[in-house]
Amino acid sequence: MIDNGDELRELVLLVEKFIEIADELKRNGRIDEEQYAYITKNKIEFLREKRQNFE
Repeated sequence: MIDNGDELRELVLLVEKFIEIADELKRNGRIDEEQYAYITKNKIEFLREKRQNFE
């Protein structure tokens, strides 16, 4: 498990970038809504959880 605050922040930024790329793929029609939901569901939940920790 990641216990270093800097490492956690890096991971959060990486996951945010992944979601940005997935958003772009969906907007451009490269993936559909079902595929988008499949690849982002856990990542979005992770971000919600970690953002609460930062507040």
